Amino acid sequence: MADKLGQQKERVVFSQGQLTERVNNAILWGGVIVVAFVAAFGFMFLRYVPSRIDSQVSPKFDKVDQRLAKVEQRLTDIEDYQKEFLPSLLQNLIKKSASTDSRTQRRRLALADAALNTARETHAVSNPERIVTVGRLLLGQNPADPQARRMVWKTFVDLVSYRSALASAPLPPSVRKHHCIKLAPGASLVFSASVLEGCTQALDHGVWKGVVFRNDVITYSGGAATLEGVRFDNCEFRIAQGRNGRELGEALLASNEATVRLP
Repeated sequence: MADKLGQQKERVVFSQGQLTERVNNAILWGGVIVVAFVAAFGFMFLRYVPSRIDSQVSPKFDKVDQRLAKVEQRLTDIEDYQKEFLPSLLQNLIKKSASTDSRTQRRRLALADAALNTARETHAVSNPERIVTVGRLLLGQNPADPQARRMVWKTFVDLVSYRSALASAPLPPSVRKHHCIKLAPGASLVFSASVLEGCTQALDHGVWKGVVFRNDVITYSGGAATLEGVRFDNCEFRIAQGRNGRELGEALLASNEATVRLP
């Protein structure tokens, strides 16, 4: 009797062990299946959803890029138009003034000069090469009216000032700054690698080498002067009319770093 009870007890324990093992196996395989399902779903999600989003969004971004490209092109066209506007206006006024009576000629030259001064004050950008062409056109004018001749020269000098305003380069930190220098007639002093800023400076009787003039009023009365690689940034010029003044003005229009020997 005791042996039968023992055998039955062993069978119950064995059955419980089998049941536990089967439950653990079921849980394990269930976890494996869940992990595999999640991995498969995640793979499909990462593969399908981004491509779906890209297919929906990319065309819209392409359209935005196209519109931005058109806007940039229009801005470039406007900038190019602005660069050509002032020289074209000046050329038109100067050419028309040559074939009119003295009164109309003076009025058109006054309009050209006013346009130049406005452009300089507002920092309007123009094509430097076209500015040189306008300068040559002005120097080619020879009005019979003395007042008109003076206005032609004033417009030319203002054109030189405007050309100086087009170039504004930063100063090297090692360059020393000097105040304006007064040169006595007959003297011939040499200045090199200096900066003259915010003052009035006469070029007569000086030898200027690598000097930078910035925001200055530059005067020239027709005396002896030598410029070698001299830069003028946003300077206002007052140049006496004459052969030397014309040569200086032409050099200043041709390049912002002028090299010229006068006379």
